[in-house]
Amino acid sequence: MKKLIYIVAVPASVQSFLRERMLFLAGKYEVSAVCSPGVEHEQFHAQGLKTHAVPIERRIAPLKDLVSLWRLYQLLRREKPDIVHTMTPKAGLLGTVAAWMARVPVRIAMFNGELKLPNPIVRGIVRMTNALTCLFATHLNADGFGTKEYVEEQHVTRKPIEVFWHGNINGIDLEKFKPSRKRAMMREQLNLHDDSVVFIYVGRIVHDKGIDELVPAFTRLLEEGAKVDLVLVGKEEESLDPIAEQTKTLIQNHPHIHAVGGQDNVPDWLEMADIFVLPSHREGCNCSLLEAGAMGLPSIATNIRGCNEIVLNHQTGELYTSGQEAELLQWMRELYGDADLRKRLGACAQSRVQRFYNRTDVWNDMLHFYHSIAGES
Repeated sequence: MKKLIYIVAVPASVQSFLRERMLFLAGKYEVSAVCSPGVEHEQFHAQGLKTHAVPIERRIAPLKDLVSLWRLYQLLRREKPDIVHTMTPKAGLLGTVAAWMARVPVRIAMFNGELKLPNPIVRGIVRMTNALTCLFATHLNADGFGTKEYVEEQHVTRKPIEVFWHGNINGIDLEKFKPSRKRAMMREQLNLHDDSVVFIYVGRIVHDKGIDELVPAFTRLLEEGAKVDLVLVGKEEESLDPIAEQTKTLIQNHPHIHAVGGQDNVPDWLEMADIFVLPSHREGCNCSLLEAGAMGLPSIATNIRGCNEIVLNHQTGELYTSGQEAELLQWMRELYGDADLRKRLGACAQSRVQRFYNRTDVWNDMLHFYHSIAGES
């Protein structure tokens, strides 16, 4: 049996993106994952996953990065994998270089979304690291067609970039993300009125996700007399990309804004809502939009790469210009006031996710790709 090793920076990426994929691949490959140390490794081992702990900094840290590179090289030389598949930017660079040093025959680098970087020096550094990642990789993979277009526009490689099926890292588990008659129960947890129209956001609570536009737009809709609530599902990351203090205060004190933190039962939270909102400034082929669509929710999202390959404007949701709070409010107002429109958009979104983003199809296409590049029949 051939050996496959994934490399990511943090344990959370294993939990979010790799755990179920690795279980699917068990028996087809001897599969394991590399990520930074943490208590999560014990949990992964209890779940039957093989993982290796190697510190990988998410930020630029030259000395620590050299140590990580050496440790990755030692690990790969010892494990002798047939395929290394890297994800996340830092793990992509260090992982592909270490795999090249260790003479791993198949080295796949995955790109996951576009980076919006206003500083030209930082943009240049990122472009250079992307070029190095592509140079040391034998094959390239993108999470969606928007990400593929972004990498191609950087002119950092002439190698083809593979997108599995119609995009997304894993696709959607349609058995998990389907209505299960928990709407009333979930709304009772937050003491929501039966006639309240609930907007929901699922993701990290950070500035880059547009939270500083979503919260003020929502409060203005309330001031107009709308019967609405806003549910925020996700963890705040104060150290990396904090939201504004004014936004944080509103979230903490407003009776119609409900920040519930990270949740494992995301389908239940989506079922209690009426409209999904993703005001993000940059995205890959976003999982939350697909999960909301699978649950039959219409979406309001920014018209950027990643979002606009999932949300078809006026068909499965509404797209607006990133950073334009007034446009966001306009579409929140429109969908709030038109239940028939919400139902029509949600039904189309659900049908599209079922047709193009079924997890089984994504994984089977990924498996076919692995077999083809590793010389397997």
